[in-house]
Amino acid sequence: MSTDLGRFQKMVAEAEATPEFWAEGAILEFTEALWARMEEEGVARAELARRLGTSKAYVTKVLGGNANFTLYSLAKLALAVGGKVRISIEPIVPAGRKPRPRKLAPVSVKDSAAERERKAAAGAKNRRAVAAALGSAPKI
Repeated sequence: MSTDLGRFQKMVAEAEATPEFWAEGAILEFTEALWARMEEEGVARAELARRLGTSKAYVTKVLGGNANFTLYSLAKLALAVGGKVRISIEPIVPAGRKPRPRKLAPVSVKDSAAERERKAAAGAKNRRAVAAALGSAPKI
């Protein structure tokens, strides 16, 4: 019995090493979130299809995770149910381990609009300097 468990664990570890595994997980998360927003907003499949200007068959395909998702289509679907898409990259935490707390940059409530504008300008200046050093034209 332990050899079966070992083979299963090896199979899962091999699957987790592929982008397909993680893509399918992201699709599942998105479609579940879409279903939840539809329920919260009282939006049926037919209504979602009307809002998107598509067929009910397309909505069924999307909710089944069988559509070709692009960032544009994710945003369009989210907007249709009063939501927005958020994308993040998170560390992979092996089973049985607790994730490390994320370190976030401190946010100062005291920053004035002028200070935020100054920081944004400095960031743009740094990006232009890096682009120039790499030999690419800066996009402004």
